[in-house]
Amino acid sequence: MKSTWLVCAALVAGLSSTSVSATRYLEALERFDLSELRIWLVELTGDCGPSVSFLDPQNYAYHAKLGSQVGKFDGRISKITRDEILIVELRPDGAGYKEVTVRIPVPKNASVH
Repeated sequence: MKSTWLVCAALVAGLSSTSVSATRYLEALERFDLSELRIWLVELTGDCGPSVSFLDPQNYAYHAKLGSQVGKFDGRISKITRDEILIVELRPDGAGYKEVTVRIPVPKNASVH
């Protein structure tokens, strides 16, 4: 019963239900599946290193950098280039979680600086 209460409390508090680390609040981009996000802008040289801006399904923009968490499976941005964004996710595999690298190509109409 206690573990059920903890899971329910985590869900009410806005914590990740699919997350390995269910003790933290979700970042804005973790509310979306990767397939729902579009790359809008890639900045390769910035004061804080490379970064990317995503658009959600309602065309709201979100700025992310290396290490930012993205997607519903504990994804972290591991590499940003002019051609692609690499995100490492933790996907359930029946025996726990498995690291999966997702490659998202930068669309031709995205602004790259």
